[in-house]
Amino acid sequence: MKTPRVSVVIAAHNYASFLPFTLDSVLAQTMTDWECIVVDDGSTDATPDVGRAYEQRDSRIRYVRQVNGGPSAARNNGIRSSTGVYLQFLDADDLLDPAKLELHARFLDEHPEADIVYGPSTYFRTDEPERVLHSLHGKLSRPLMVPFSGVEEPLRILQMTNTIPVLSALVRRTVFDRTGEYNEAVRGPEDWDLWLRAAIAGCRFEYLASDTVAYIRIHPGSLSSSAERMVRALIRAANTFSSTRTASLWHQPLLPLIYEMCAGVGEVNDNRRFHGARRIVRAARGATSKLVALRWLTYALAAVALPRRAFFWVVTRPMPEEALEFVRRFGSRSLWK
Repeated sequence: MKTPRVSVVIAAHNYASFLPFTLDSVLAQTMTDWECIVVDDGSTDATPDVGRAYEQRDSRIRYVRQVNGGPSAARNNGIRSSTGVYLQFLDADDLLDPAKLELHARFLDEHPEADIVYGPSTYFRTDEPERVLHSLHGKLSRPLMVPFSGVEEPLRILQMTNTIPVLSALVRRTVFDRTGEYNEAVRGPEDWDLWLRAAIAGCRFEYLASDTVAYIRIHPGSLSSSAERMVRALIRAANTFSSTRTASLWHQPLLPLIYEMCAGVGEVNDNRRFHGARRIVRAARGATSKLVALRWLTYALAAVALPRRAFFWVVTRPMPEEALEFVRRFGSRSLWK
């Protein structure tokens, strides 16, 4: 059997109501040389029925079921089950533009030096599918995605923020030879962890300007909607970074900045507040973005001034999108310089 150019890996958990739309967006691709692996992460709804129905409908689609292990475990299962040269990761509630795979696969074909190509994405609400949003809460006039390319710039920015939704990228399979698999201890920001480890491993990112290539659905069950869950997952990522393959390539005295900061948050939450606050301050000093540095220094101050519960409340409050829009319009053109 011929090896497909692209393997689409869909991690699905109790998204039977959305999965048909996601799979239809794969079937609608202008490029036909793909396979799609639907990894059912222990769903208890009708996800198995949907997966098997589409498997029977198109031979390029395969349904795989596993015991619930989280999105990282599901994606790793999908990677192992796939054979494509390039990998497209897709959550079971999101959508791809019909030209997405063709556009990005052609770019990687023509640019062998590139490891990861990504493009613009937008958000939409299930109850307002035609309304285009540039952010989770719809308060931004344009996306936060940073159009960085190369090796050094991605590493600098990814230590402070993640603005690459996983579905907006196409990844060479060889990236995982350098990074290892998804960290299964991380549930939520597993894509950020992967991008950061890829940057540490020297992978080349390339931004391809184009029309929207991916659409992120907003609904009450969206993983990205819980800031507290995200912070706790980043603490786990920080605590397990040393066990990852790319840790041996990191020769800095501190952890990558976001992990150094989150490790400090974890220590404060474990009642080692002064040691944790010092770690947060060290991370803030390394941040090249004044906005990020100020935010992290605020966390350090809260660590020594507030009770633990109040401190954690401060840390898990997302930056208001109105504030980000104000800074971008009247301050720096780039939030992450």
